[in-house]
Amino acid sequence: MKILSKLFAVLFGLLGIAVAVCAIWVAFTFRSTTPMLLSPAKDAYKNVEAMLQEACSGDYAAASQRILGNPKFGMTYTPQDAAEEMVWEAFCSSFSYELVGECFTTDAGLSQKATITYLELDPITNNLQGEVQALLEERIAAAESMEELYDENNEFHESFVMDALCDVVRESVAKNYRTKTVEVTVNLIWREGQWMILPDAALLSALSGGIVK
Repeated sequence: MKILSKLFAVLFGLLGIAVAVCAIWVAFTFRSTTPMLLSPAKDAYKNVEAMLQEACSGDYAAASQRILGNPKFGMTYTPQDAAEEMVWEAFCSSFSYELVGECFTTDAGLSQKATITYLELDPITNNLQGEVQALLEERIAAAESMEELYDENNEFHESFVMDALCDVVRESVAKNYRTKTVEVTVNLIWREGQWMILPDAALLSALSGGIVK
């Protein structure tokens, strides 16, 4: 069951750890920051818009470059198989945003409000392990010969497991597809001649399909 155990492991797999580290670092940096409005607010606005557009297109590697500390947290994700690609495409196609109003000043820099709509991933992925196991057992019982199931090393044919996995994922996406729209405040700070985004839990939750709480 190696295929199943790694499913979605890379899909935001490092997000939680990196977010925690980044949040601690940002907290200390943020406290000691003096506002430096050296660049027009429109530059901050454009940076937020560009980051959300990159996330919308699935280019999380580029989006992370606009976030303070350039956290990687799994955002260079590329689907590894058909099952992962189904979820990834559903997530990316669901993602949309709208910037609300203009940037406004804060004690530490600028902020920009936005609404983000995303596919909630938890309902889709929560029960995959058990559902795939149940389907495999059903298909094993219905098999007419062991050759259908096992290769020369007495391991399941990869295609046998992947077919079951894809069927379960396809059904789960169809059955549990629901989006959530949230309003977030994207905070920005002036660093190294540009406006960088300060990540917080609300923004990262939206970017991760609700995986980060």
